[in-house]
Amino acid sequence: DRSLFKKSKTSASTGTFGMNYKVSLRARLVEMAQCRQQAEFNYAGHFVFNVDLFSLGRTNLYSAIPLFGAVPSRPFSLLSFHRRAWLGRTGIVLLLLGLMAVFGWLTALPYQINWMTSQDTEEIMPLFTEPQFLHPHSIEEPVEPGQDGDIAVVVLAARRPEVHQLVHQLVAQKPQRGFRILVSLDGAEKQTTAVLKQIESPEVRLLRLTDDKSRSFTGSSSSDSYAKISRHYLRVLDHVLMKLNFSHVVLLEDDLLIAPDFYQYFRSLRRALDTDESIFCVSAWNDNGQIGLVTKDPQLLHRTDFFPGLGWMINQRYWLRVRKVWPKTQYDDFLRLYMLKNGLVCVRPELSRTFNIGRNGGRNCQLSSSYTYSSKFYHNYLSRMALNRFNVTLTKSAVDKVIGRSADQELDKFARSLPAMNVSQLLSSSRLPSAVRLRYATAGEFITLALGIGAIPEVWFGAPRASILGISTVSVRGSRVYIVPDRRLPINKKIFIPTMPLLSTSKSRSFLFF
Repeated sequence: DRSLFKKSKTSASTGTFGMNYKVSLRARLVEMAQCRQQAEFNYAGHFVFNVDLFSLGRTNLYSAIPLFGAVPSRPFSLLSFHRRAWLGRTGIVLLLLGLMAVFGWLTALPYQINWMTSQDTEEIMPLFTEPQFLHPHSIEEPVEPGQDGDIAVVVLAARRPEVHQLVHQLVAQKPQRGFRILVSLDGAEKQTTAVLKQIESPEVRLLRLTDDKSRSFTGSSSSDSYAKISRHYLRVLDHVLMKLNFSHVVLLEDDLLIAPDFYQYFRSLRRALDTDESIFCVSAWNDNGQIGLVTKDPQLLHRTDFFPGLGWMINQRYWLRVRKVWPKTQYDDFLRLYMLKNGLVCVRPELSRTFNIGRNGGRNCQLSSSYTYSSKFYHNYLSRMALNRFNVTLTKSAVDKVIGRSADQELDKFARSLPAMNVSQLLSSSRLPSAVRLRYATAGEFITLALGIGAIPEVWFGAPRASILGISTVSVRGSRVYIVPDRRLPINKKIFIPTMPLLSTSKSRSFLFF
């Protein structure tokens, strides 16, 4: 490309800027546009096949993947080769698009957050409405005997043909004993159904839990994708934990991939789930597990009162409690509020054991579709998650540290004893202590801090993501950072989410990466 531009400069100086250069440059630009389109397709969730490439020391898979925005159908750099008449038409089209964008911005303006003038006025999502509950009929005694202590691993599939990547990983990594793989297909989407039927493995059992009520039960629209997901979870959990009589189940959605020690992780933490009644679930996901915000310790575990999801295990004991009030829609939002109100926690890892490849999530314009699970959210946070690449077995001491409520109180006491800093000092100091504290008093102040260091800037029902007692823990520039509230925010039905710029991948944000 440089040689072409040098050639153009020389040719222009001699007045011989001919058609050959125009044709050559145009062909090169067309080739570049095709490469951009192919890269965008690859980045959309079809590029992951070798798990060993994830988080490989300081060289991560994403450093080699170009992060492009939406590629226009006609690259703007080619417009200069069209006649002026086409330029006029293009100008009109661009003007109309610009007016539409301005209109959309003005429409959304009342929901934007003005950080310079507001304290707690940053709420752009509606108050969380307590969902209507499903009251399923009582289920008879289990019709099958116990499963010899095996843990059921269930993939909930619907409309993502790439689910075959997850299933193949599960089969390839499955230990000889201790786990059973089941795939539950909701609906009859042709491509996904065909892909699953091609999986010929005695290790995989396909479930078709047909229930017409899942499409039209009272209180939700037939197009409500979150209602379908909630109903799917209800059917799967009832079938696996009560009819098949498994004592534990790990739930995976069809847009995930797993780490090499996925099975060992859940096997090791089964004891914590069974012995500590404050533990509601075990999750494979760290919401603040982006590259550069985590340590490289695969043994490090945390307790969180913010439901993580994205690969989580629940036992039969807690399912019998929560199924009585299972929501008709937005099951994960419900579980977040349920955990906070009941003082429950989930165990989460420092290094995630799952990775999300679904750029488009289940929220279908219900709660600010322009933000949650949008391409910006995926690009800024989900695509930058560090997936553990070490095949390790958690030690007994690592598991013991997350058993018991005393761990929460000890963390709170320790975090409040640390020296306080602000974000500017944290990012500019030449020498940092091993652990520091960032303070916040309101949801708006937390969001400002999170944006400053690259953590997910959200507060749901009074709890930041991945937090415990309002305390979030990340690593920045080699220092352990505790984001601590002056007083814990009240538990309520408010959701705080900021307007989100597209984070740059320039060197100015290099602290996000190893």
